[in-house]
Amino acid sequence: MENMNELLYMVRMKDEWALEQIYSEMVVGLDAELNALIKIYRPLYIYRDELKQEEMISILAAIENYRPERECSFRSYAATVARRQMWHALRKLNHQYISGFNSTLLLDDAMLDQKSFLTLLISKDVLSDPVYRLEMKEAQLRIKETVDKMNDRDTQIFNSWLTGKKYTEESKRLGLTYRQYEARLSRVREKIRDAVNN
Repeated sequence: MENMNELLYMVRMKDEWALEQIYSEMVVGLDAELNALIKIYRPLYIYRDELKQEEMISILAAIENYRPERECSFRSYAATVARRQMWHALRKLNHQYISGFNSTLLLDDAMLDQKSFLTLLISKDVLSDPVYRLEMKEAQLRIKETVDKMNDRDTQIFNSWLTGKKYTEESKRLGLTYRQYEARLSRVREKIRDAVNN
């Protein structure tokens, strides 16, 4: 492993290799913390992807704001920034969950466009683009219409999926076998996917 200060300097000079090195070193510890958090509070599992993205963003923020004069190492500084960012994201996601169903943009979708990691993190906020916001609003309306058109059983399956509980628990609660629950959930997910992609 290279000297951390050298890697930080290289990242600030837009070196993607150095960013990947720092991220690969930091992600192991942060993933362990995230998994421990999810193990304690299972409903967070549905937010795992969003929280992983918050990890990546917080590492970039730590790189930009860290100074060697600080009285701590970069690793501890970045871990603290990541923890704070994840808790902030959890509060925000919890608010969205309570407010109702909201579709969330994942960085993974943008990564499929073969953009570099650094470019994605530095790029402008897509929600400021009026065309994108209109498309998101239309997709949300299509999802809501799809959920409204579902029969009672599919609506129950959809709502139980949103809770993030284990399939075995939810299938017993709904009086279904595990396979029946899984098959119905697969169909519900397909309906939602079709509504988004229309």
